[in-house]
Amino acid sequence: MASALNLKLSNLTPTIVKCGFPVDSLDKYLLMLKNSEYKVHIVKDNDFVNSINAFDFINNKSFQNILDDFLTTNIDELSISQAFDLLYDLQNKFKEIKKQ
Repeated sequence: MASALNLKLSNLTPTIVKCGFPVDSLDKYLLMLKNSEYKVHIVKDNDFVNSINAFDFINNKSFQNILDDFLTTNIDELSISQAFDLLYDLQNKFKEIKKQ
């Protein structure tokens, strides 16, 4: 696409290359893209309203780890005391996630 739009490529790292244009030039480049073989979709800021940020990802990862531990527990082999301890531990872990 860089060659089709006559854009300069910039190396961020040896394996990551970027190119772009100012948002106020969008109409110009959209017209160029419509006249090319490329299909494009414009992603607006509000498309990311429900996106996950790094903090949410960490919490989600914590939740996933707790869930994985729980799902690998054979509850049929737990005593009543062990089952209570498991539920109590789960409750405390979830409270910690909620605090963050």
